[in-house]
Amino acid sequence: MVMDQRERTIPRGREPVYWRFRDSSKSDGIVVVTAWMFSQPRHLERYSNFYASCNWDSLISHPKALNLFFPESAKTLAIRILDELSQELEKRPRPVVFATFSGGYMACLWKIYQVFQGTCDGVDCTLAKYKLVKDCFAGQIHDSSPADFVSEIGARVVSSPAVVGGQKRLQLLTTTARAIGKTLDFFFQRRFQAQDLAMWTALHKSGEGGPILVLCSKNDDLAPFQRIQQFCSTMTSLGWKVTLLSWDKSVHVDHFRRHEAEYKDAVRLLLQDAKTSHAQNPGLDTDSSSRGQVELNQTNGIAARSLRQLSGGLFQVPNSGSDLEGRIRFCISKL
Repeated sequence: MVMDQRERTIPRGREPVYWRFRDSSKSDGIVVVTAWMFSQPRHLERYSNFYASCNWDSLISHPKALNLFFPESAKTLAIRILDELSQELEKRPRPVVFATFSGGYMACLWKIYQVFQGTCDGVDCTLAKYKLVKDCFAGQIHDSSPADFVSEIGARVVSSPAVVGGQKRLQLLTTTARAIGKTLDFFFQRRFQAQDLAMWTALHKSGEGGPILVLCSKNDDLAPFQRIQQFCSTMTSLGWKVTLLSWDKSVHVDHFRRHEAEYKDAVRLLLQDAKTSHAQNPGLDTDSSSRGQVELNQTNGIAARSLRQLSGGLFQVPNSGSDLEGRIRFCISKL
């Protein structure tokens, strides 16, 4: 059996958060998973089993749909995850990779990145336990994400058969989600605009933590390929290392099952890259020699494009913290 008796659920809060540990106490690292809306632990078993086969532990969370609209709820879940991570890393520091599915980054992950960046309201980001987790941050994986924060996308995410897990209650969920989205837009339009800007700012700056892997498809209407490609382009122009793996046809949050071999190869390489990066530069940016690189591992006969074609010639390595902040603001203003 891959997992041992240390597999446990953390009882605090309404959202399931639980560990899946390797048999051995000497794992290479920790994958922190923020799953898609309405996911269940059984949906994540194939992922945690695969991470375990790579000798990585997993800390898995299942955010609630309302976290997409209420950042305080997203922050509460983020703090729970960070507290769990800090307790485990105090025993033995090792690289941490954040893996997010669908709207998981909107429902939690961006708040974790804000804590790292010192911009999360109401949180003392200077605490040693948060610094420890930040120092171990070594990479990230985006599966069927990221996408813009708008109620239309949010409504489609929470009512998609791929997310819900089938057609059951789909019509009711679709009607309810769209009604809620329109109502929230009416009352909180300015807040949503500010929240969208804050999320993209945190996400663009997160590249300083290590390499990034993005897994998506060109026919996914929940996570539009054009937007994901633009995100990858912007990240490389900021100097971060990005690998984009896309398929012509695949289903939202179902790439692992449909393209298992390619999916595993890409994730395995990312975990190894994160481990190497952390070993060489714990607590620091990725090595300058890897900045700005991009690998387009597109399948189905699509030829890879060069960095200049992808980034439109905008590539420039950030020289300082203030320069990076300015470039992020500039890039977001062009979105």
